[in-house]
Amino acid sequence: ATLSRIAVMFRADWPTPANERKILMRKTGIDKDTADLMIKVAGETRTAVENRTLTSPITIRQTLTWASLMKVRDYPMDHAFNLAVLSKVDDDDVAALAEFAQRHLGNKFKGELADQGQPT
Repeated sequence: ATLSRIAVMFRADWPTPANERKILMRKTGIDKDTADLMIKVAGETRTAVENRTLTSPITIRQTLTWASLMKVRDYPMDHAFNLAVLSKVDDDDVAALAEFAQRHLGNKFKGELADQGQPT
């Protein structure tokens, strides 16, 4: 019912990886290699949403929060991911998102998935 009240709909695409890298580096101060790893994880989630195998993509806001938690709070990458991403997605998507992170982050992702992404 709500959608029928909106006269115009538009689709906003995600920024290119190069543009997203610039945004992350400029806004948070993280290094290029870390930004590229994060963008790979986020990109895989966005593709999965387009393919309808996932309902929750990692948004730009979530990558910025993830990066800020690492840079400002000095949280390890996996803990920051848990707080910035997993705690804010549909329960049905937590395992898939954790798998994407593990695949791209390797040893930087120790798999800290306390309470399956629920806030602590």
